[in-house]
Amino acid sequence: MVTSGNGRLDLLAVLWLSFIVITTLKQFLAKRQYRRHLPPGPFPLPLLGNILSIDTKQPWLTYAQWGAVYGDLIFARILDQEMVVINSQPVSQALLEKRSRIYADRPYLATLEPFGWSYSMGFARYSDEWRLSRRIFHQTFRPDSALKFRPMQIRRAHEMIVNLMDDPRHYYAHAAT
Repeated sequence: MVTSGNGRLDLLAVLWLSFIVITTLKQFLAKRQYRRHLPPGPFPLPLLGNILSIDTKQPWLTYAQWGAVYGDLIFARILDQEMVVINSQPVSQALLEKRSRIYADRPYLATLEPFGWSYSMGFARYSDEWRLSRRIFHQTFRPDSALKFRPMQIRRAHEMIVNLMDDPRHYYAHAAT
């Protein structure tokens, strides 16, 4: 064993090494705890995950083999991408159709509220209010619904023509609705 004359450097090296070991151990235990809540699947390699286990030309065959071993719901990691593979139609119907309300949602975007977009239907969270807005939108903008707006459009067109004839210089104000 090599010893140095400076005890301070030895202490710093031991502290640095202890920090690295404790941090690595803490991350490993946190990943194990996180993995308990996931479906079973093949054990991933560090950094690579399960990428070496998957046939790149026919990955569905690999998923079918994993399904025979681990069940209908499989967790796999490819590099840093985590994925859940559903391996049977009954499970996919149960999760994606019958319980879709749990999974069908948009991510929360904190930047929407300051700009006044928090109630935009395109960014709204999946809820009863959103479904009502969507139903009203579809009822209003269907092709056959345009016929309902025809009398109002004709009336406004007549008003605009009369206003343009009375005051042609301010045409922009007459065209604004």
